[in-house]
Amino acid sequence: MRIYADNFVLSYQYEKKSLPFKGNKFFTQQMPLISNKIKLYCAFTNTSIEAIYGLNINASYNREVNEFKSILPLNKGNNKFKKGFLA
Repeated sequence: MRIYADNFVLSYQYEKKSLPFKGNKFFTQQMPLISNKIKLYCAFTNTSIEAIYGLNINASYNREVNEFKSILPLNKGNNKFKKGFLA
């Protein structure tokens, strides 16, 4: 999952494409101009984030998340940490 801070967009990777995490209704409520660009819900679900927002979305501040587990970082010294998972 990737978050783009400038537009606060969540996306996920599917078949090497960044797709919107939320559905068409959410995006068109937030940005009505998108409904002019993409008319059908089925077209929206297969449209990449870059196609919706333009290629400049990749230039915005963004971060990627790979795990949603709770962790406990254990300080081993010398700026080294061990990742411990919480149950």
